[in-house]
Amino acid sequence: MRWVRLVLLATMPWPSAALAESINIDFGDLAGPSPLGPDFGAASGQTGAWNSITAVETTLNLVGLDGSATDLTLTLGPASVNPSGASGLVTGETGLLLSDFFFEGSETDFWFVVIRGIDPGVYDVYVYAPANNSSQQGTGDYSINGIPMSDIPGSGLQNFIPRENMIGVPGNYDVLSDLTVTGGVIGLESNEYSTRLLGLSGIQIIAAAPEPATGPLLAFALVALASRRHRGSRSRVVSAGSLRRAQRPLLR
Repeated sequence: MRWVRLVLLATMPWPSAALAESINIDFGDLAGPSPLGPDFGAASGQTGAWNSITAVETTLNLVGLDGSATDLTLTLGPASVNPSGASGLVTGETGLLLSDFFFEGSETDFWFVVIRGIDPGVYDVYVYAPANNSSQQGTGDYSINGIPMSDIPGSGLQNFIPRENMIGVPGNYDVLSDLTVTGGVIGLESNEYSTRLLGLSGIQIIAAAPEPATGPLLAFALVALASRRHRGSRSRVVSAGSLRRAQRPLLR
C-alpha cells in the first residue's frame, strides 16, 4: 500500500514552479491599440498578442501571448523619451513594429526599459532598432541586465536584418540568448549620451527554459526507490522459501 501511495503522489497535479512568460512589446502606436496581429512573429518567429507602449515614466501592465493579463509590468523612461511617429521607410506589419519607436536625443539623458515580474528561468531577448537610413538614429550602446550590447543602427529595409550579418548592411535587430533571470527583472539601459535619436522600436522576450518544478521529480524518485526496495523484498522472500524447501529432506 505504501508503494501505491507513492505512485498516486507522483501522478497528482503538482503546482509548477513559476511558468516563465513570453512577451511581445511594440513601442509607439501607428494604428490604435495593438496594431500588430497575433500571427506576426517578427525576427524571432514568436507569434501572439503585442503590447503597444506609448506612455513614459509610468508603470504599465503587460499582456501575455494569449492576450490575457499577466503580473508583468513595464516602465519606460526618462521623461525626455517619447513615442515617435512613423519613419515611413518600412510598410506592412514590419513597418508597424520598426517605423514607430521611442527615442531620446539629449546629451544629458539616456533611455531605459524595466520589465518586472519575470519568472526565474532562461530567456532570449530580441531588441529592435527604429527603422531609418540615417546615421543619426539607432539604439546606441546599451546593456541588458548589465550585459553590454552594441549599437543597432537600424535600416530602411523591409526585412529583418541581424546586427551582425554577412551582407554588409546595417542591421535592425539583435538578440541576447540564454539570459538567466533570477531576480524578477529584465532591464535595458542606454550607455550612450548623444544628440542622436537613440531608442527602440520593440522587444521580444522568449522563455527558453523555465525553472523546473521539483515536486514531480522528487515524487518519481521516491517511486523508483520504493519499487526497487519492493523487488528486493520479494527476492529475499523467494530465496528464503527456496532454502526451506531444499532443507526439508534433510530434516526428515
